[in-house]
Amino acid sequence: MSGVSFAVPSFNEAEALERMVRSSLPFASLIDEWVIVDHRSEDNTQEVIEGLRALLREHKIGLRTVYESRDFSKDFMMADLRNLAADTCSHDVVVQVDADFVFGPAFPELLARGVMAVASGEYDSAGYAVPVIWDHLRTSKTGRIKDHGRVWVHWSKPSIFRRDLVHRVQTAGGGKWAALVRRDGEPRRYLRMTARFHPLRHSVVSVNIKPPERLELRLTMNSFQQDCVQEGIEDTWLESHKSGATRQEKGKYKYRNVSLRGWKTYAPRLRLGYASELVA
Repeated sequence: MSGVSFAVPSFNEAEALERMVRSSLPFASLIDEWVIVDHRSEDNTQEVIEGLRALLREHKIGLRTVYESRDFSKDFMMADLRNLAADTCSHDVVVQVDADFVFGPAFPELLARGVMAVASGEYDSAGYAVPVIWDHLRTSKTGRIKDHGRVWVHWSKPSIFRRDLVHRVQTAGGGKWAALVRRDGEPRRYLRMTARFHPLRHSVVSVNIKPPERLELRLTMNSFQQDCVQEGIEDTWLESHKSGATRQEKGKYKYRNVSLRGWKTYAPRLRLGYASELVA
């Protein structure tokens, strides 16, 4: 298998970032380096990164870090941030993840398949479905999900790619649609590793649980970037939010009536929740 870089941007997500990186250590032999882009965080992200540096060194995984001070604007959007993360990687095969991911024991097989597909040149990129948990989450001492909130599914997250062949461009869909395209303009050769949901059990979940004020801010990010593309807004995201000029994204998520209880993760003893329905 070729050298593999894992890349992640993070904005005020120190706790989630540490949890996510630690959940990758059971398959440390498949990771050559982590690249963390600290996107102007004001929490203890830098302290967490230094703690992770020593931990990753113990597992023979390199760590490269970048601090990006620019806020989102019409001149710097999610696509640019993700491209910065990819361009910082030492290896050409990049696995791009979000700071709120939690990995499980089925992920290494999924990773190996995607990496081999893009490293061989058969595909430019590969993706997989990610269930996204909102509201609350509890796991057992072995990492099994005991209880969780609402779930929606990101069906086709393009997370493994060859950075010499593809890069991201911002689309009118907003922050979450920072699409991968081929650099030469040819159609992208994309491997969707499954069209079904349940075969990805125990691979990876996204834990999108934030305090109310952070969630309110997060729900303005995609719509702000959408407005930037369509209307050329001059202010930055946080300036617009502070002045009350941003709008919240509503009606975009289609929650699924699925249960993830019993799913295995590499994150034991979690008790996360900012919703009133968090079970005692």
